[in-house]
Amino acid sequence: MSDIYRGGRRGGSYDPTTGDYRPTPAPAAKRGNASAFRAADHVQAAQHLLAHNYGIAPQNMHPLAEAVVQSGPRYTLADAAESCLEANGHQLQANADPFRQIMAAMSTSDFPAIVTETWKGIAESRRSPQLEKILALTHQATVDDYRQQSFSMVDLAGLDAPGIGTMHEFTDVHPIPTGEAIQVFSTFARIGISRQALANDDRGMFRAAISAFLRAAHSNEMRKLCSMIEANGNLADGSPLFHDDFGNVSSANAAPGDVTLATAMGLLRDQKTEGNDKADADAAVLLVPTDHEVQALKTVKELPIDARPRVIATAHLTGGGTAPWYLLADPDVYPVLGRVRMENAPLSAVTFGDFEVAEEFPGLFLPATHSVGFNILSRVGIVRIGDPE
Repeated sequence: MSDIYRGGRRGGSYDPTTGDYRPTPAPAAKRGNASAFRAADHVQAAQHLLAHNYGIAPQNMHPLAEAVVQSGPRYTLADAAESCLEANGHQLQANADPFRQIMAAMSTSDFPAIVTETWKGIAESRRSPQLEKILALTHQATVDDYRQQSFSMVDLAGLDAPGIGTMHEFTDVHPIPTGEAIQVFSTFARIGISRQALANDDRGMFRAAISAFLRAAHSNEMRKLCSMIEANGNLADGSPLFHDDFGNVSSANAAPGDVTLATAMGLLRDQKTEGNDKADADAAVLLVPTDHEVQALKTVKELPIDARPRVIATAHLTGGGTAPWYLLADPDVYPVLGRVRMENAPLSAVTFGDFEVAEEFPGLFLPATHSVGFNILSRVGIVRIGDPE
């Protein structure tokens, strides 16, 4: 860590009243005697430095943090622990073991808070590839309590089409709920961060651990979404998701091509809404098993750019040369698959808690929770091409 940050022993000094940083030598501040303002100053700078170290750009970076960034040395977790200990008046030992510094800093209120905010920032900035696919397939919703099962797609029935010379002072419009019960899936894990990883966090262990949990969590989500589609189970009205009566299925067992894609796009437009109106939906996503990925990409490339659906291939769909594939409309226009998370949960539906200490493990635990719900909102906005074997 640069001595610039440690009280300005070699690199200069910072004036908190003016916000100026002077690159002139200044005497070291006495440890443990910093003012309350100075202590808070160091803690904020430590938070910004740790965030910067993990590739997160903090807003309005503290001048002390900027000085360290410009000086070059990498700011580590042990440096943040030392900064918090100093800010809280603890006496530091020369050449102290980095892990012991981290463990000692756990007794302060500042260090756990800084680390927790850093983990959240890493999780928010590092979206897994699977999450991008899931967001393209699902309609997002939040609830205060997963027991709420009233979220649904609503269509309007009884609304007359406009005609020349006609006027209706009042039209009785009845919303038709079509949503299904929310199926909730929650996973809790304690990610063990070893003593060696804590003392050498500049090797990227934390980012790798968080990315691994995000990838696994969202892979589970994709597997669940595919199983819901392929199960073709009965909805609340007693009929399956895909059926000829709803105009959302074709038995043509063929990979995506000019003819089959045209069939799928025609079905998507001709589908009847719950209000018995033609959906006239634009194709947004072409969901295929991996066997159809290359053919789907070639077929879509022949369309005008503004008319190309996004191709999403996943190994979680049943494969094979005649395996079914699916065409979906924009989930925000015609929501078919609902993805529900708790209020205040991040878009990833993954949250990380404070470090936990455990005597049986030579390091610290990082708690991680993944909680999300799914439900079928409507048959309108999705079509299937091909019959399951």
